[in-house]
Amino acid sequence: MCPTIDRIKQSSFDYQYQLHHVSRFDPTMIYADTLAEYVANENIPDLIVWTSQMQRTIQTAAKINAPKEQWKALNEISAGICEGLTYLEIAQRFPEEFAARDDAKYHYRYPGGESYQDLVARLEPVIMELERAENVLVVCHQAVARCILAYFLNKDAEDLPYTKVPLHTVIKLTPMAYGCLMECIPLGTEAVNTHREKPKNCRPDRTISEAVNEFLEEHTGATKIRTKSEIVYKSGGTKIETIDINGNPVSDYSRTNSEPSSI
Repeated sequence: MCPTIDRIKQSSFDYQYQLHHVSRFDPTMIYADTLAEYVANENIPDLIVWTSQMQRTIQTAAKINAPKEQWKALNEISAGICEGLTYLEIAQRFPEEFAARDDAKYHYRYPGGESYQDLVARLEPVIMELERAENVLVVCHQAVARCILAYFLNKDAEDLPYTKVPLHTVIKLTPMAYGCLMECIPLGTEAVNTHREKPKNCRPDRTISEAVNEFLEEHTGATKIRTKSEIVYKSGGTKIETIDINGNPVSDYSRTNSEPSSI
């Protein structure tokens, strides 16, 4: 088992923090070329590419010279009645829902949609196949990537929705005796940073500014660096040691990369 996870290219809607809709006029289509070139240069034997059934992942993987499979289970988390809305619009139209999600993100289910807990259950067959497979490139979405990484990094449910998955970055996982080796390989294409930590105030009566300002003002200029992490499972918890390409220790690999949106 050597899964490689790639979070898909952003659409122009990402600049407006909009959930899941895709623009036809994507300014980052070049990423599909960049990813295909990277995969070709790696010369990975017997590689299989898995995508969701959504056009974003299919288009991103289209130029990769390898067999491809589309998995409905890899589709992004359903936002239900909030599908297609920006975070600002959700905070304005559904303040109680927005606050409830911030308060318990793993268990919260969008009305007419899914929770992270639902998504984890949906992804179980995918993860079981990943355990049995050899070389697989999974081209997937933000929440899906979080769930897969949380499984292999042994993260608990409360931390899973805040797992930082850098955009336009290949994340390579290689099994080890008591854990796995994780490599983050940024591919150099421009990406926005829309990461949103859990707000301090999760009450429904908070102001719109309190609900979204930290998210909208997040710094976007972080430098992407290639990192390698050894994840070792221990009885007292998971130990992660990270170094950069020069062998220098990195205290938190995710903070060295552009940090993506919290779906």
